[in-house]
Amino acid sequence: MGMKGQIKSGHMPANKAKIQFVGLPPITAINHSELDSMLEVVDLPDRTRASGGQKKPVDFDFDVPMHHKEEQAALEKWHLDCQDPVAPDYKKTGVLIFPSIMRGITAKTYSLSGSINKGPVIPAGDKTNEGEEAVVKWRISIDDVVPI
Repeated sequence: MGMKGQIKSGHMPANKAKIQFVGLPPITAINHSELDSMLEVVDLPDRTRASGGQKKPVDFDFDVPMHHKEEQAALEKWHLDCQDPVAPDYKKTGVLIFPSIMRGITAKTYSLSGSINKGPVIPAGDKTNEGEEAVVKWRISIDDVVPI
């Protein structure tokens, strides 16, 4: 049994995850949602379940500081590319990277294929706010999440 507070060598801090999509600058996400990559399930007449064999598309949210103008502009352009008439390359491939605490080592990476930018959620104005950072939540639909 390890000592309390001891960090193991394979530790992957969740707050250091990186998001990157082909053709966009690296995304500085201060938060992101979980990726729930589940198989479709079929209910059988005998009240059991069987695998449907296919994964469901995944919705993925991440927050980007509003003052990160280059990233916001790239995400806004991608969102426009996803609107009618859609651009030929509107679906993008991306990666979600969890680095190790060991400097320069990537511990786990997931491919995010068939990603569509569903759009931003602009923050509400709150006059009682003490001046916290304004962030834009971006919603992405992903066809498939695959560990690399």
